[in-house]
Amino acid sequence: MGLLSWLVVGLLVGLTASKLIPGRGSWLPTLVLATIGALVGGYVSVYFNWGTLASLHPRALLLALAGALLLTAVARIIRR
Repeated sequence: MGLLSWLVVGLLVGLTASKLIPGRGSWLPTLVLATIGALVGGYVSVYFNWGTLASLHPRALLLALAGALLLTAVARIIRR
């Protein structure tokens, strides 16, 4: 159940990040990149023992959003 909840939260945070930093092409690659970034941000939160995405801890959600925004922005810079 933990992995499933991480993926669902990652998709929701990824959707939020893809709306904040829209891509030029299809929305699917942007959503996938943002979801991966959210999962990495959630992992960093667990690594530093700041909460998990499964428990919807606010600090973990903020780190997931930061990871999603960062990965989406880096991918957009690389695509230029």
